[in-house]
Amino acid sequence: ALARQMARLTVKCLNIEHAYLAIDDFVVPRTSKNAPDTRYYHQHSKKSNRPRYIWGQCWVGLSLIIENNWLNYAIPLLFRMVRKAGNTTKLTTALVLMRAIQGIFPQVTLLVDSWYMRASVILTLLEQGGGNIHLIGQVRRDTALYGIPVNPPGKRGAKRKYGEKYTIEVVTKLRRHKVL
Repeated sequence: ALARQMARLTVKCLNIEHAYLAIDDFVVPRTSKNAPDTRYYHQHSKKSNRPRYIWGQCWVGLSLIIENNWLNYAIPLLFRMVRKAGNTTKLTTALVLMRAIQGIFPQVTLLVDSWYMRASVILTLLEQGGGNIHLIGQVRRDTALYGIPVNPPGKRGAKRKYGEKYTIEVVTKLRRHKVL
């Protein structure tokens, strides 16, 4: 409730018509074994004086990005710890954060890293947003891309999960969209 009220206040005071949001995850190092949901995480910074794995907690954050006189500011709106119990992951945590602020901003452009560029996140956000969410992210190079599956009528069995696989030839023939 506090984050929703802060987002409403920001929209009202700054007269925001198009919001730029960012979702990212980070690891907070911990030393205690009794801290909730601590475990070993891979450290992606690859610094020479740091270990490859650190003991800590994983958090996912949602921030509002504001541009003012060529300066960009990030106002943190929501943070949520990734719980290791059950099927809760960083992907579902990101969806929970977006659902919490749903309907506050009229137009949203969401910036995410390659971890969140999955069909489960993209399709859910597009369904929730009702056409007012634009997503910016980069798909990993090793991600296999498939079209929407077409289930032939009258066939028995489970519905197809994947459509035609996108090869380089198929991708070059796709229509391109340019946003100004």
